[in-house]
Amino acid sequence: MIKKLLFTGSFLLALSQSQGQELISRILEGNDSTLAPITEDGTKKKSKWDATSIIDLSSFSGTKDHASGINNQGIGFNIGLEVYRKWCDASSLVLGAYFVNQSSQYDVGKSLFPVNNPQFHRQTLNVSALGLRLMDRIFITPSHNKIRTFFDFGGYANVFRTGSLVNEYRYNPRINGVREEIQTYRKLDYINPVEYGPMVRIGNNLLALTFSYRMSNYFKNAPNLVEIPEWMWSIQIGGNN
Repeated sequence: MIKKLLFTGSFLLALSQSQGQELISRILEGNDSTLAPITEDGTKKKSKWDATSIIDLSSFSGTKDHASGINNQGIGFNIGLEVYRKWCDASSLVLGAYFVNQSSQYDVGKSLFPVNNPQFHRQTLNVSALGLRLMDRIFITPSHNKIRTFFDFGGYANVFRTGSLVNEYRYNPRINGVREEIQTYRKLDYINPVEYGPMVRIGNNLLALTFSYRMSNYFKNAPNLVEIPEWMWSIQIGGNN
């Protein structure tokens, strides 16, 4: 009986030693299936920073100076880069830098620069600048939606503004003959070097609409030019994160 017990104990001890060595070997080789596997999260943690390119097409409704008969209208575009810093799933910070171009056309009922009896006078003002934006984004729809609606609010500034002015004249053919004259001025000291104000934007990943209000004067010491409207709107197709 004692021999049987000793034989059984020896067998179990040898078996346990064999299994223990195999277990240690598996652990060292990293393929132990008896332990809870250590797995990495397949979805890596996304960066809080993101960026995208932006193209805005902008416009403003014209105004008219009834005293002079001048009316204006304008279009423009912004092209640049926006950087996003996500605070949480519902909010993020938006920083933007752009090349800004604005073109305004003035149709003039009477000449602002007296020449030999001009019959028609039109002015085209083209202004370029470096645009900056700082906005806070609030997501209206939840994060699991592929297309998320958002609302941005903040401010903008257009700096280093420069431009050119083109005057077009048509003369009375009965007095001066049929001829046209175009004058181009590239040094415009009367353009305000800084343009700034608040702005809001609402949209989604595919389409966004922006409204901005200008708190500064568009010109300085330019009595012959009608002030550009303070309100401007722009439409943006794609590019939002």
